Amino acid sequence: MYKSRKRRTVSSDSSSSPLPKQASVVVEKSKQIKSYFDDTVSSCGFVFGVGNKPNGLACDQAVFAYKLKNKLQQHHSFPSNIDEFVENLETFINNEADLKKALTDTETTEDCETTRGNVQASLLQLLLTVDCIQARVMKLLFEKLLEFSFAAESASNEDEFPWARLILRQMRFLDNIVDPKFLSTQLAEVLDAAQTAVQREVIFCLPDIICDEQHDEIAQKLSSLLVEKSELTPVILDALSCLSVAPDIRAEVVDQVLTVLRTAPTEFFPNVVKFLHVDASATDLPQIVSGLRKGLDFTPLHGDTEAAESAKVLTVTALRDAFLLSKVVADGWLKVIESALDPVPLDIVVLVVIHAALPSRQRLVELRVRSKIKSGVFSEALLKKTFTTMNAVLRNFHDSLLTIASTLLQTADSAASSHASYWFRLLLLHFGGHFAQETVLKLMILTCADNRTSSRLGLDVLSSLVRDCAECLLPNRLLLLNLLHKLTKFDLGQVEQVMDVLCQLAYNPQQDGNDLFQDEIHMVICKKVSSSTILDKKKGVIGAVMAAKAIASRTTNISQNSSSLSSDDLSQGTMRNAIELMDLVMAGTKTYPEAQGLFFDEMSLIAAKTPNLGESFIAWINEKLLTDFEDQYIADVSELRLEKGFAIKFEENNGESEICLPLAQMVFEKQQAIPGKRNLVILNSYLRLLRLIKMLTCSGVLDEIDALLVCGVVMPEYEDEDDFRYMEPDQKQVILDSLFYCINWFRELINAFVLQKSALLKEKVMVRLRQVVDLEHRLAVLMLRAPEGYEPPPCQFYATQPVTQISKKPARDGKKPPGKRGRKRKASKKSNEAAEEEDEPEVEEEVAPAAASNITSSGTLSVDMRHHFLRELDVDVLVLLCRPLNTDETTSKDHLDIRTLLFLLHDYVGKLEHLYGGGVKTWPIKPAETMSLPVGFTNACRHSSQEFLPSAIKVMQKLCTKLETFAEYFQGLLEASDGITDAPNMFEAGSVERKQCFRLILQSLAIFYSWHGFESPENLDRLKAALKVCGRYAGTENTDASVDSLVRANFKYFRSYSKCTLQLSAACSLVTLLQRITTFSHESKPALRKNLAEVCRAFLNRPWFTETGSPETGAACGRGLRILLSSYISCSSDKLQFLRDTLSEVREEIEQHTNDGNNNWSLRVFPTVNKSNFSVLFVQLFKCLLEGAEDAFNSMSSSEKQFKVWRLIVDFLPEFEAIVKIHSAGTLSAVIRMSQQLLKLFLNSGIRLMDAFLRDKREEVILLLKDLQKYNRFLHNLCFYTKEQKNVAVTKFVPRLRLTLEQLRVQVKSVLAANGCIGAFTAGNLRNRNLQGEVISSQSTVDGAEYDAAGQSNPDDDDGGGDDNDDDAEGDEDDPEEEECPDENDGSAESDNDNRSYSEEL
Repeated sequence: MYKSRKRRTVSSDSSSSPLPKQASVVVEKSKQIKSYFDDTVSSCGFVFGVGNKPNGLACDQAVFAYKLKNKLQQHHSFPSNIDEFVENLETFINNEADLKKALTDTETTEDCETTRGNVQASLLQLLLTVDCIQARVMKLLFEKLLEFSFAAESASNEDEFPWARLILRQMRFLDNIVDPKFLSTQLAEVLDAAQTAVQREVIFCLPDIICDEQHDEIAQKLSSLLVEKSELTPVILDALSCLSVAPDIRAEVVDQVLTVLRTAPTEFFPNVVKFLHVDASATDLPQIVSGLRKGLDFTPLHGDTEAAESAKVLTVTALRDAFLLSKVVADGWLKVIESALDPVPLDIVVLVVIHAALPSRQRLVELRVRSKIKSGVFSEALLKKTFTTMNAVLRNFHDSLLTIASTLLQTADSAASSHASYWFRLLLLHFGGHFAQETVLKLMILTCADNRTSSRLGLDVLSSLVRDCAECLLPNRLLLLNLLHKLTKFDLGQVEQVMDVLCQLAYNPQQDGNDLFQDEIHMVICKKVSSSTILDKKKGVIGAVMAAKAIASRTTNISQNSSSLSSDDLSQGTMRNAIELMDLVMAGTKTYPEAQGLFFDEMSLIAAKTPNLGESFIAWINEKLLTDFEDQYIADVSELRLEKGFAIKFEENNGESEICLPLAQMVFEKQQAIPGKRNLVILNSYLRLLRLIKMLTCSGVLDEIDALLVCGVVMPEYEDEDDFRYMEPDQKQVILDSLFYCINWFRELINAFVLQKSALLKEKVMVRLRQVVDLEHRLAVLMLRAPEGYEPPPCQFYATQPVTQISKKPARDGKKPPGKRGRKRKASKKSNEAAEEEDEPEVEEEVAPAAASNITSSGTLSVDMRHHFLRELDVDVLVLLCRPLNTDETTSKDHLDIRTLLFLLHDYVGKLEHLYGGGVKTWPIKPAETMSLPVGFTNACRHSSQEFLPSAIKVMQKLCTKLETFAEYFQGLLEASDGITDAPNMFEAGSVERKQCFRLILQSLAIFYSWHGFESPENLDRLKAALKVCGRYAGTENTDASVDSLVRANFKYFRSYSKCTLQLSAACSLVTLLQRITTFSHESKPALRKNLAEVCRAFLNRPWFTETGSPETGAACGRGLRILLSSYISCSSDKLQFLRDTLSEVREEIEQHTNDGNNNWSLRVFPTVNKSNFSVLFVQLFKCLLEGAEDAFNSMSSSEKQFKVWRLIVDFLPEFEAIVKIHSAGTLSAVIRMSQQLLKLFLNSGIRLMDAFLRDKREEVILLLKDLQKYNRFLHNLCFYTKEQKNVAVTKFVPRLRLTLEQLRVQVKSVLAANGCIGAFTAGNLRNRNLQGEVISSQSTVDGAEYDAAGQSNPDDDDGGGDDNDDDAEGDEDDPEEEECPDENDGSAESDNDNRSYSEEL
C-alpha cells in the first residue's frame, strides 16, 4: 500500500504537469531509498540534494512544517509511525554527508513563488518545529552531539569537527518547545559529559535554546560549572547575563563569580564586569563594587602580553557601558569610593571614566577626587601606580584627565593644587605625541588666562615641571615659546617665571640644536632691555638674568659630565653669552636706577637660590660688579670733608672706625645734581649682592666685609621735631631721604650678618636692630611734617607700576585737615592727632594729609609705607625671635627688649599671613624660585609653606616662653588692681607694648595653625611636631602621644591665657587659635567646643578698653565682637534652641531700654553688646537662624520633624520684626538680605512639605502660612521704607527680595489650588507703609498683590482712599524697581484706578 501510494502520488504529479529537472532527481532517489522518512518529507515539498548540491524546498518552510505535521498525525498508524520516521531519520543522518546537508540551510526551488526567500531553514530545524517529533529529534541530535564530542577528544584540531555548533544551531530560536524539562535535562547531561570545546558551544547557545521557566535551573548548573571549570568563565558569564533568574539565585551566582574573580586571569575581567552590572540593584551594588575593587587586580606582571593590555581596555569599556546604561551603577561606585579607605588604582580609573561618560556627574567626580586628596587617601604613589598599570586605558580618557587636573589646580586647597601639579607631570611622562601637546596647551591656556590666580597656578606647574622633569617639556618647547609674545600682560613676578621656564628649556644640557630657540629669547631680551619704558626694561632685565642663570647652571652640568672640557672653552662658549647679556643689561640700565636696582636684586636671587651656579660666573660677578663697591660708597673718615650740618653717627667702634658711609653727603649731591658715579637707589641692592657672593666664595663667613656692620653713617643733624618743622623743603627732603636710606642700609646689614656665629657680631646686629626701631619711630614723627608732594626714595623694584608717591589716604585716628569740601572726597575724615596740637599762629603749614596717612596712632610707620619704601627683612632674621627677652636693663646686649620684639613680631605676622593665612596665598608647589611677588614680601614668598614650617615651629617654641612672661606680667597687674581691667595701673608705661606683643604672638599662632596643609595626612607629622612644642608647656612630655591627646593639652594650655587677656583683638586671636586647634581633634571635639563656648561667653561678658584706657568702639570693636559671637554660636549643638533661649530676652531688653529712654545701654545677656554695636549681634542671630535651619533639615529625614522646625522658624520671625522696628540702625540691610535667603530656603524645601501636609494638617499649614505672610507684609513695608529714606546701601538688596516674595506668592497659590484650599487665598491691594505701619503719604499706591493665608481680608488693606490714586500713579512711574515685583492687578485697570481691596476665589 505504501509503495503504491507513493507511486500514485508521483504519477499524478507527472500527469498534471511536466516533470521538472529536480523532480526527476526525486524519482531517482525514491527508487533507491524506499524509507518512510524520505517519502514523507518529499511529499511535503522537500527536495534532497544530490552530490554537493544542498537540499531544497519547493514551498515555504511554514507550509512544509504544516504539511509534515498533518501527514504524520493523520497516518493510520499514528503514533507508531513516529518511531519508523525517527529510525529512518537516524539511518539517514548516520551518513556524515547527509548529516551535513541536513544541518545546513535549504534552497528554494525555482518553481516556488510563494516563499520567504531563496534560503530557508535546514531539514533538522524544520523537523524540530513539528511538535510530535520534536523531542525525539532533539534526543537524536544530542546523541550525535555527544558522539562528535567524544570523537573530538582524540583529534588534534578541534576546528575539523564543527558539528557541535551546527547541531546546536538547529535548536536555537524555536517558536515552541514541547518538553522544556526534557530539553534542559538533555543540555545538562551534555554539559556534564562533553569536552570543553563542546561545553563552550553549548553554553554560548543556551540563552537561545531554553525556555524562560528553565532559566533558574540552568543558572544553577552554570554556577556550579563556573567553579569546576574556570576556563569557561567568559562564556558562562555571557550566558548568565542573558538569563532572567530569581534574585536569590542571582545573589548566589554573584557570590561565586566574585570568588572566582580573585584567581581569574585578566582576560576574563571584561565578561565579569559586564555580567555583574547587568540588572544590578542599588542594594547589591555595594557588594559588587567592593568585590570588583578587590578582585580586579591590574598589577603589572613580568612579561605582560598585548592581550592583557587589551583586556584592561575592554574591562574599562565594560564599566563605561554600565555607567551609560544606568546612572544608578555610577552612583553606587561613587558611594563606595567615597567611603573606601583602602584606595586602589581602579578607584581613580572609575572616577575618570564617570567624568568622561556622564557630564551630569562631572562636578561630583571633581569634588570626590578633591576630598580624597584632602583626606590623604589618594596619594602621589597611588596616582603613579595608576598611570603605570593603566596607561593604555587612561590614554582613551585624556581629555577628562586634563579637565580634572585643571580643576584641582584652581582649587583653594593646597593639597589638591600640589596633587594637580604631579598629575600634569604624569600626563607628560606617560602620554607623548599629541597628548603631550594638549597637556602643554592646557597649561598655556591657564597661564595666559585673564584670571590672575589661574595664570599664577599655570606658571607654578610649568616651573615645577622644568625643575623636576624638564625632559617632559623639551619635545614641546616650541609651543611654550609663544609665551614670549604674552610678556606684556604679565607682571614682573610672572615674567620671571616665564623666562625661567623658557631659558631652562633653551639652555638645557640634554637638548642640542636649540639655536633658534635661544636666538628668539635673546632677541626678545634685547628688545625689552633697549626699551624706553621702565616696565619693559625691567622685564628685559629679568629675562637676561634668567638666561644667565640657565647658562651658568648648564656650564656647571657640562663641566661635571665632561672632564675634557677646558675652562677656556667654557669662557669662550656658553659663558660668553651670559657675560654679553650682563653687559647689555648694565649698559641699558645705566640711566635707569630702578631697573639697575632690580638687576642687582635678581642677581642676588640667583646667587642665593641656585645651588649649582658656575664658579666662573661667580668669579665674573665678583670681578666686574662688586670691586667698585668700596670706591663708590665707602669713604675714609680721614679724607672725608663733610658739608655743614652733617655728622658721622651710629659708629660702633667708639669712634675708632676708619671708614664710614657718607649717606647724607650722597643725598645732598643727588639733590644738587652734582655729577658722580654713586647711585644711591641701588645701594642696598648692591650690598645684598655683595654679601651673597662673599658668602658663596668664603663658605658663609663675612669677615671680609664685617667692617660695614660697625662703620658709621653720615647723617644730617637737627635738634628735634620743632627744628625740623622750621626747615626749608629741600632740607627736609635731605633729612627724610637720609633716614630712608639709612634704615634700609641697616636692614640689609641685619639680613647679611644675622646668621654669623661670632658673639661680637651678634651684639652688633642687635644694636643695628634697635637703631632701626628708633630710626623708624623718628621717621614716623618727621613724616608728619614732610613737604607737600614728597616722594620717598624707591627700594622695592618688583612692583609692576613704580611707587612714586605716598598713599593719599589720611589716617583714621585724628581730625581731618582743613580743605575744600567736595562731593567726591576720597580722603578719610580724620588725620593724626599730632596735627591738632600744633596751633601756633606764626606757623602757616599744616600736616600733609598724605604724610599723616602713613603714620599709625602709636607713632609708627604704617604697614603700607613699610612695605613700599623699606627693604624687606629676610626670613633668616626670624632667628632673632629665639633670643631671650630683656627683663631689666642689666641683661646682655644681644637680648631682645620689648620694642625690638614688637618690631620683629610685626614682621613675623606679616610673613605668616602671606605664607599660611589671609594674605597672598602661597601654594605648596614650589616654583623654580618664583611666586607672585607682593610688595614687601618678595623674598618671603619665594619659600614654600613646607620649607618655612621648621623655622616657624622653632620660633613658636620661643614665643611660648615669651607668652608666659607676658601672662605673668598681666596677672600681676590684675592682682594689683583687684581684677579691674580699666584701673590706672593697667595702662602704665610699657604695658601697651607688652599687650601688643601678647596679641601678636597669639595672632601668629592662630595664623600658623590656620594653614590648610595641616588637614592633609601628608603633614600629620608636622602637625604633631607643632603640637608637641606647646604640649611641653602644658605638661605633655610623651613623644608618642596621639594627635587627640596633644590637641587637648594645647587647648588647655592656651585656654589658661584667657584670664590675662586684656585686649579685644588679643581675645579674638586667642578664640581663633582655640577654634583652629579644636578642628584637629575627632574624639574630643564636642568637649573642646563646649570649653570654647565658655571662653567666648566669658569674653562677651567683659568690658574691653583700648590701649589708652577708653572703651572699645568703632569698626575694630565690631569686627572683634563678630568673631566672638560667631565662635560662641557655632559651638552650640542646637542653634535653634539657642535662639529660643536668647532671642526673646534680647528683644525684651531693648524694648525696656527704649521705653526708659536710655541711649547708653548694654545688654545683660551680652554685656559687651551695646547700642552702637547691636547690629553685629542681630546679624549673628539671624545667621544662627539660617544655619540652624539648614543643619536641622540635613539631619532630619522625618517630614513631621521638618514641619515642626518650620513652625519654630516662623515663630522666631515676629521677634526679629520687633527688634528691627525698635532698633533699625544697622539692621535693615541684614534683615533684607537674610530674609531673602530664608524665603529661598522655604521655596526650595518648605513648599513641598506644605503640599504634603495640607491633606492631613490643613489647619496647621494654613496657620503657618498666615504667620509667614505677616512677616512678608513687614518686608513689603520695609522695602518701601528704605526707598523713602533713600538708603542706597540697603535699597540695592530690595529687588531680589521683592522677586522672591512674588515667587513665594505664586508657589503658595499653586499649592493651595492643587489641594483644594484656594478659598484660603485672598489677594488684595497693600498700602505702602513705613516700619511703624503708617501709610507713606507720597507713595500710597498699590505695588503688589499679597496672599492672605488666613482666608480673610488683609487688615492692612485700604478699602477706600481713591483720592490718592493720582499721586500713587506718579510715584509708581518714578519707581526704578517696579519691575522687580510684578503687580497681581496688571491688566485690571479698574481695580487699580479705584484702589479698592479685592479678593480672588479660584
